[in-house]
Amino acid sequence: MLFEGPKTHDIFISYVIEDRELVNEIYNKLTEHGLRVWYAKKEFEPGDNIADRIYEGLKNNRLGIALITHNYNSYWAHVELEELKRKNKKFVPILYNITIEEVTAEKPDLLHRWAVVETNIDTIISEIVKKIEPKPAVYYNCAFGLHFIKKKKIFIRNLFIVLGLFYLLALFLSHRQSLQPSKTEINQVVEKRKGEMDALVKNHFQEVLVLKNGKLSTLEAINQKQQGLYFQHTITSHRNHYNFYNGMEHIQSLTGLKSNGIISNTSLAEAPFGLLQYRPYIFKQENDSSLLYSLINIEPVQYEIVGKRIGNGLCEIDIAYTQFLRCAEINLKLSPSNHRQNRTVTLLGFKPQETLVFEKKGSYWFLQQIR
Repeated sequence: MLFEGPKTHDIFISYVIEDRELVNEIYNKLTEHGLRVWYAKKEFEPGDNIADRIYEGLKNNRLGIALITHNYNSYWAHVELEELKRKNKKFVPILYNITIEEVTAEKPDLLHRWAVVETNIDTIISEIVKKIEPKPAVYYNCAFGLHFIKKKKIFIRNLFIVLGLFYLLALFLSHRQSLQPSKTEINQVVEKRKGEMDALVKNHFQEVLVLKNGKLSTLEAINQKQQGLYFQHTITSHRNHYNFYNGMEHIQSLTGLKSNGIISNTSLAEAPFGLLQYRPYIFKQENDSSLLYSLINIEPVQYEIVGKRIGNGLCEIDIAYTQFLRCAEINLKLSPSNHRQNRTVTLLGFKPQETLVFEKKGSYWFLQQIR
């Protein structure tokens, strides 16, 4: 038989909970003889896996004993008894207040096992002590050390596996990262873009604010002013002109605005143009047939990466914006002589989606184009 090494316990006791008082007495007397006993009541801690702890105890003992009484018929008693027999260890059945005939009627294979048939506890202890003697303390220290190392080996093996997987993942991510700009590089470009847009809106608005003597108003007041103009003048035709600018590109038709998603439906072609929170400003009228006002978006721009394409040393990053319109300026002029309304809508902001084109030069990515 292969050498299994020292055991952490001398004796493993198999029993049922109904016999716990009897087992307590046996346990105490065996420990008085210097024997180390695996007794579930002493070994289990809250949260332990029952099966794992029992099998651990079954493996780490020099002698197995089963306290067999008329109560010995639980599931775990059956498991422990079969495991002790299966491993062909030194195993002593103790028949307490039960005959051999009663036991072998249900467990005939025990007929071939030497058993202690006794009701006197001291006699039982004496018979057990004849079968096994305590080992020196160094034996148990060595056993516990080896047991700990065996557990640690599994932990160390798993730790190395995990570290290896992390290393491979890091290599993969590093390689993949070299194929595209980092998130930091992308964020820096977008934040710079946002700063340029803020400056564009601010410069345009401040210029109009100073020249036209603008003041803060409400959209309701502006609409009332507009209705007053219509009441004073008979208008039979309407002309609307749209102009969108994002700092790089002009779009000058409603059709172009719709195709680019800037105005997704007709209702958004009117104030407040889909803005949720804004400051409305009204400007001094040139005459009684004109009206000029602006809506400044006060909600921050939000963005997310929605697509990537890599090839030929280039990386295209699709950025989707929310709250992309930053300013809407409406210039309304009525022509009483020919009963015509001319309305010019100027929109400043981002397209709902932009594509950042990066080019790799050496180890770094540089912005080549925004479209």
